[in-house]
Amino acid sequence: MGVKATGEVMARICVRSGWHVFEYGEYPSQIRGGHTSEHVRIGNEPVRSTVRTYQVLVALDPLARHPPRAPL
Repeated sequence: MGVKATGEVMARICVRSGWHVFEYGEYPSQIRGGHTSEHVRIGNEPVRSTVRTYQVLVALDPLARHPPRAPL
């Protein structure tokens, strides 16, 4: 719940500060080694979806930035 809670707190702070926010979480199977991720998009105009690019990445796990490659 660390990633989800961090994203929710950040989104709540931004909304209370007058920003527009879109929050989206992904919860792949932890058993298969998936990472939980939380996407928070913030803007000064209404935000209605996520995008593939980002300006800030907060990785709480080193593997989130550099996932291991599958053996060939």
